[in-house]
Amino acid sequence: MKKKSDAHYVDISVTDAERQTIYERLVKRGHIRRQKGMPPLDVPALYRKMVQQLADRKYDDAIAPFLKHAYHQYPGEPGLPGRLKQHSSVVALAEKLAGISEQDARPVNFMQFLDLYTNGKLPLA
Repeated sequence: MKKKSDAHYVDISVTDAERQTIYERLVKRGHIRRQKGMPPLDVPALYRKMVQQLADRKYDDAIAPFLKHAYHQYPGEPGLPGRLKQHSSVVALAEKLAGISEQDARPVNFMQFLDLYTNGKLPLA
């Protein structure tokens, strides 16, 4: 939903056309599986999963260009709690710079953060 007062708002919601395409692909896959004698697909569960994956991908693509700049705005503190605080602040700033509204904002993906932290992939800015 676009805000009239915010010209920089980016719409990352999954469109009806994208939802329809996902559904049609699943129905086609289910038909092929039926013809081959394979077990049926759980279309509702797969549909929800694929729509969520598309929404996540759109979100990640929207904030990606702003993450490096955002990391330079917040210095990292030592240890896991300090880096988690830094990462949370960075993601919030990247969402703001990308024009993502608060209703589309997401909580920090803790598992992704831990992966970045343990593999030394978090910027040191």
